[in-house]
Amino acid sequence: MGADDLRGDFDFETDAGHAGLGIVYDSNVSRNTLFNYRASLGYESVVHDPDNDWDDIKLNSYVLDQDFGFGLYRTTDMRFWVGPELRISYSRGSPEDDDDLEFKLWGFGLGPVAGINFHMSRKVSLCLKTGLLAISYAGELEDDRDRFNDEHYVMSQGYAFFNFSLLFRFGEPTFAIPQDQRGSISF
Repeated sequence: MGADDLRGDFDFETDAGHAGLGIVYDSNVSRNTLFNYRASLGYESVVHDPDNDWDDIKLNSYVLDQDFGFGLYRTTDMRFWVGPELRISYSRGSPEDDDDLEFKLWGFGLGPVAGINFHMSRKVSLCLKTGLLAISYAGELEDDRDRFNDEHYVMSQGYAFFNFSLLFRFGEPTFAIPQDQRGSISF
């Protein structure tokens, strides 16, 4: 691939795979209240398979996901919630066939999510979350061999995702259904 292949505007499709690991904070895993705030801070390995002359582009990403959830169904055994997710990320990486090129990208995304927290014990919940995310990246593509001037780079993608987490509850009161609300859904 020559320098002329990178000059100017170009557009290409890519398939991407994401895998990651992180820590999660949730303000309301099991309480009988409507709102929860969930923040996830983590690392993702992202592999893009573009339909151009590049081999796979491997990115190392640091992500902050923030969910604003509304518990639509809450019982002593589980909590189902929905809401929007806001994602902020920073990614760095290179095409497999050209380590002299390096992407440095900031990403901002938004999309709907739904989650369910299964309360396995008084202090442990298994949490499943799925959603759709539209994310835009902006940054630069640096060339260490000076074949071309460093280029501003913009990319966008949309994808569906699924993840799970195991949350340990500390200091959160035990779920209690008021006597007059037993057997009903409350908001």
